[in-house]
Amino acid sequence: MLLNPSTDTLRRLAGALEITDHTSGLLTRWKPNSEQLKLWDHGEKYRLNYALKPRQIGISTSECLKDLAFVLANAASGTPVEAWIVFDVEAKGISKLELVHSFARQLRRDCIRRDNQLLFPTIGTDTYSKISAMTAGGKRSGAGLSCHRLHMSELPAWQDASGAFTAIMSCLNQSGQAVIETTMILGQEIAKRLWTNSPANAWKTCFFSVEDHAEYKRPAELFQPDHPDLPEDRLRDIGFTNIETMAFIQHAYVNLVDEDFLALGREYPMTSAQCFAAAEGRWIRITPKTLPSTGYKVGEHTLRIFVPPEETSGQCVIGLDTAGGLGQDRSAIAVIDRKTRKLCASFVDEWITIEKLISVAIETQKLYTRIEKNEYPTLKDPPPREP
Repeated sequence: MLLNPSTDTLRRLAGALEITDHTSGLLTRWKPNSEQLKLWDHGEKYRLNYALKPRQIGISTSECLKDLAFVLANAASGTPVEAWIVFDVEAKGISKLELVHSFARQLRRDCIRRDNQLLFPTIGTDTYSKISAMTAGGKRSGAGLSCHRLHMSELPAWQDASGAFTAIMSCLNQSGQAVIETTMILGQEIAKRLWTNSPANAWKTCFFSVEDHAEYKRPAELFQPDHPDLPEDRLRDIGFTNIETMAFIQHAYVNLVDEDFLALGREYPMTSAQCFAAAEGRWIRITPKTLPSTGYKVGEHTLRIFVPPEETSGQCVIGLDTAGGLGQDRSAIAVIDRKTRKLCASFVDEWITIEKLISVAIETQKLYTRIEKNEYPTLKDPPPREP
């Protein structure tokens, strides 16, 4: 059975560490804040945890410590394990791996850095336990690999988040742990769906309100009850009760989110409902209403037909967008009726080769190309000549 570090263990380890204070930029002895302790408690009770949070409250840092503590505890018991830190871009994952490495050095734990991995000796075996920085890169993320702890951050920003999430979760050991910690930025709908489907799914949600974070306060005398955009009555309708937090929210609105009320709700939410309400109306760009269509087989591939050829104006154009066929981007074909401006047919695939894409395009062209009929007089009835 995998060992899961307790909150008391994590608090003790944190007390031996120095971290950079993001306000002053100086190294300081780590005193875990209430949000970090709350998520550690949550992780002690549940295997799959989903934390939705305001920006910059230290959750990524505290979960990096748990990544390290998890690997160290199991390696010390003779069980080789792997933990993955998964971000939308490589640079962020590497940055967090370097943070974990600094924790290991401060705690004087044996550790080897190798590219995007940290290796730790496992007692009684010749196998290393590992912490790896991973990039969420589509449906093949982590293919053929396995892990025992997943630390996933900024899920809404992942490329093909649904496919990447499914692929990565399939690598998690049956008794393994996973945590999602994110701010609700604009992005893939899976982040919203996982949250709103709890507790029907296995994910246990943990929300952190901006009002609970001690650093998101400003002096009460700076609060403007009659603020032109964020007056007191509007803030109280949202759910705010603390005047110092309301003063910070007014400050953030002008100075941190460029007076974008929707961004304010995503970055510094008071309630989870407010957070997701701020995203409504923009999810449509990610999951548009599905048009009715039929499938038309072209070899092993399927062309989606929205307007049959016989119902078009006969003035269709076909466009191609090619990708590498490596699962990182998508090749596409689109048929547009020039007269009606309607999408008549489409084809999308991230693994198709250029040669096969051209074959599909040729068949699509045959399907939608009509021989132009010009109404000229026959030879038996020649046009009149000028005298």
